[in-house]
Amino acid sequence: MTALPLDRRRLRLPRREVLLLVAIGLVAFALRLQMAVRGGGLLGVGAYDDGVHYAAAASLLHGRLPYRDFLFLQPPGMVLAASPFAGIGGLLGDPVGLRAFRVAFQLVGAANAVLVALVVRRWGVPAMLVGGIGYAVFFPAVYDERTALLEPVGTTGILLALLLTRHGASHRAHLVAGLALGVACGFKIWYVVPALVVLAFAHGGRLRVLAGAVVAGLVVYLPFFAAAPATMWAQVVLAQAGRGRSDASGFLTRARTLLGAVGVHRHGALPGVDVRALTIVLLLLVVAGLVIAVLTPGARVIATMLVADWAVAQASPSFFAHYAGLTAPVLMLLLGVAVGRVVPLLKHRGAAAGAVTLTLVAVVALNARHDLERVDVRPPGAALQAAAARIPGCIASDDPTLLAVMDVLSRDLDEGCPLRPDTGGYSFGPERLEAAGGGLVGRRQNPGYQRSTTDYLLDSAAFIRWRRNTALNAESLDRLREQPVLAKHGIWTIRAGTR
Repeated sequence: MTALPLDRRRLRLPRREVLLLVAIGLVAFALRLQMAVRGGGLLGVGAYDDGVHYAAAASLLHGRLPYRDFLFLQPPGMVLAASPFAGIGGLLGDPVGLRAFRVAFQLVGAANAVLVALVVRRWGVPAMLVGGIGYAVFFPAVYDERTALLEPVGTTGILLALLLTRHGASHRAHLVAGLALGVACGFKIWYVVPALVVLAFAHGGRLRVLAGAVVAGLVVYLPFFAAAPATMWAQVVLAQAGRGRSDASGFLTRARTLLGAVGVHRHGALPGVDVRALTIVLLLLVVAGLVIAVLTPGARVIATMLVADWAVAQASPSFFAHYAGLTAPVLMLLLGVAVGRVVPLLKHRGAAAGAVTLTLVAVVALNARHDLERVDVRPPGAALQAAAARIPGCIASDDPTLLAVMDVLSRDLDEGCPLRPDTGGYSFGPERLEAAGGGLVGRRQNPGYQRSTTDYLLDSAAFIRWRRNTALNAESLDRLREQPVLAKHGIWTIRAGTR
């Protein structure tokens, strides 16, 4: 009888477990959707990277290849994933395509919460409940999966691989696990590290896992690498490795973000509780969880992966809040394992139920404040669309998300307008400049970046500048402010270009 990727008996879940998985998925999706809707809305701006991904995909659909024709600092997996939504935007309008893009990734986040529960299912229903709900409400995961960033699909690939490489898995399961790992690495090169951990623990199936990963990696990378090998290597690898060290560099500074002790507005998780003290307590709990996982057959891969992923996040030159998406699923897997091992030691049913309940209450309490924070900014979409519709010719922006919100991104590509999907990224690529000592010069002190960015905005019929992180200096801003105002809605100003 031919082996299936998963034994049929493992797929026959009891009704209560099916209902639990559905509930976990619904909670996860609802939290991610509400964070987007209550904040900037499904057309909000602030994440930046999701707009870069959408604009890069739209450019690809118009015959422009990433790396060869425009700068793109990430692997090509996201460009491919975003292409169907950019296609929808080309047919029905970019606002429709952008909304669908974001909701799709919120659904990916919901699927990830379900996968966390399935991975820890072997340690019992309490492990599924706490691990799955824990991931559903864990702020770093909610924040990362509220929109279309790189980490959600990477998480899916790693979780699928963990699920498919359990002891006794079939040959086909190992191959599919490898394919999932290859796709994950096709979205972000960081995922090479957890992929290697899965490979190391895939006893009896390492060659098939490796083969699947290589095949998937070649399918994602090779067409683009063949078109521009040197440029792709420079943008995906060298530009990332050569970034300057972020201000958020201390171990505890990054730990509090990775553990969800602070939110995007730097508030603590629990009002009145010192963030440093909370971070240390959470770190001690993580260490205890690691000890339990190391002593638990089948869970050592989770402990190893958390240590490896944590090291990557701490060592990364740059650091942003959504980077916590790398460690978030593994932390909740660890929590599920710990609960699954400790709760059976409580012989009294009431004590066991109480322990699970208290754990869930604690997890929800630690994340509720941040899950309900308003993130991103809501632009006046209808007003900006009306203003843009009256402007003939190309419109430029330092944030491509705004071009999609204004419904001009696909229109301008149809007309052959220049488009930089990642304006700020040029400071790490073609306009990169280092001081005499070898340190990376900041954007405001980089004359090449300032001149190039300003010229890009001005070489258009109109432009709208919004991002603070574009980091234009006073001289560049003065050049832009010399141009006449075509439309103004609060902080949103469209100015005439020079074309």
